[in-house]
Amino acid sequence: MCFPAAAAVAPGFIGPPTAAAAAAAQAATMTQIMTAMTAAQTAAQFIGQQQQASAMADYQQRMYQQNKEIADQAAVDQYQGLGTRTYQEREAAALDIMNASRAAREAMATARVSSGEAGVSGASTDALLQDFERRQFEYTYGRQRSQDFREQAFEEQKKGIRSQQQGRVLSMLPKPVERPSFLGAALRIGAGYMDAKRQFSVPVFDDKTGRYNLQSY
Repeated sequence: MCFPAAAAVAPGFIGPPTAAAAAAAQAATMTQIMTAMTAAQTAAQFIGQQQQASAMADYQQRMYQQNKEIADQAAVDQYQGLGTRTYQEREAAALDIMNASRAAREAMATARVSSGEAGVSGASTDALLQDFERRQFEYTYGRQRSQDFREQAFEEQKKGIRSQQQGRVLSMLPKPVERPSFLGAALRIGAGYMDAKRQFSVPVFDDKTGRYNLQSY
């Protein structure tokens, strides 16, 4: 009974050199195709994430600028309000002092006339006039000091407005936007390449060991 010179190769295994070369070429081609597809998908995903991150950063910057303008305008309005109040109260203080000085002069003039008509003169008249002058001076000094304290309080309020405005602006600073990583994209492409090599590896007969080994291309 005759036997074939070579046993038939089991299905799925590569025997003859020509078939092995063809399978290796096909595996290499498929590996390249799958790697290219992985690279294209990764690139598209990376570009999309990059565009999304840029859009988010632009939006945050626009919102920050808009809110900063609102905070700045609010501070300006408050400054102007305090400036108007300072001017009005300063004018009111000057008017009060002027009226008090006029009233003191009129009182002193009346006192002189009354003293002359009554035949009173000398130390008593002088003491009365000096008392009018003292009272007018005390009122003027007190009124001016009061106005100075008011203006100092306004200046402190301005500092508070400035601090509040700076705090609002700092609290609205854009937060860092997470952007896609080039390294992460490269690692995904590399992982896709390794998966393709494993997926499209072919069994090749090893003459030295007499066994079939999976070979990737």
